[in-house]
Amino acid sequence: MRLESVTRWVCCGGIALLLAGCHPGFRLVRTAELEGLEQQARAGQVQVAMLLEEQAALRQALQRSQEEILPLVQGLKDWSERPPAPVECLLPEDSAPACSLSDHEGQSLPAVSSSDKKVIGAVEDVLVRPPGIILPARIDTGAATSSLDARNLQRFERDGKPWVRFEVQMPESGQKAQLERPIVRQVRIVQAGRAEGERRPVVELQITLGGMVQTAQFTLSSRTHLEYPLLIGRNVLRDVMVVDVGRKRSVRPRTGEAAP
Repeated sequence: MRLESVTRWVCCGGIALLLAGCHPGFRLVRTAELEGLEQQARAGQVQVAMLLEEQAALRQALQRSQEEILPLVQGLKDWSERPPAPVECLLPEDSAPACSLSDHEGQSLPAVSSSDKKVIGAVEDVLVRPPGIILPARIDTGAATSSLDARNLQRFERDGKPWVRFEVQMPESGQKAQLERPIVRQVRIVQAGRAEGERRPVVELQITLGGMVQTAQFTLSSRTHLEYPLLIGRNVLRDVMVVDVGRKRSVRPRTGEAAP
């Protein structure tokens, strides 16, 4: 009797366990787990799609950058293959010093004591002849050649030689003086951010800086975007002047010298 009871109890327990496996509560637990896995899978798909979109955007940006850089590289390659003289390479005047070919490259320069040189400031007034006016000038030891603000440039020939006609504005009255000068040479200026250079005429003018009078070469170009209409470079300063950047208008040009 006892063995029969035990057997019956075991059979009833097994049936109860089988019924529990089919219980609605058990099915709800399994369904919730599956839904959680599906949500995780959908979130993973969204992340993958976002990563693919970012990758496509990066590829487009890289392609645009390559398209913008290639013309600049080609322009620099073409410029480097040109004969160096009389090419000058200048950065914007209001940023870094300029790089240029030395006017005396390959030649030995005489030694000059610093005590024999005239000290001038970073900004000086310079008498320019012609037209015989005083212009404020920025003194720049980084520039190889001096530069003058010249407007309405017109190239022409006289006796078979190249000349240029241009206008210089008076700083006080605003009136313009028209000049005609022979072109002594041409320079190509390459500024930062430009693949192609600009050809500028070079003329000779007489200047008076302090008590020193000399004839120097000047490139002609519009300097309306710059503070000073005149730039004095190394071709004027070399061997005769040193610059004290802490000074301004430390010397005055004498106006009694006659132009040749």
